[in-house]
Amino acid sequence: MFSYQVPLSHCSSRLSEFLYLTTFSHLFFLSQLLNIIHGKTLRGR
Repeated sequence: MFSYQVPLSHCSSRLSEFLYLTTFSHLFFLSQLLNIIHGKTLRGR
């Protein structure tokens, strides 16, 4: 059990890092998309 401890923690840290990066990029993309939509609605008005 102890031998599996190290690879598992390493994998979980890599996974959390990957999830953090993807979440950040998704939030950035969504904010950009909302800005574009908001700008279009303001211009249409």
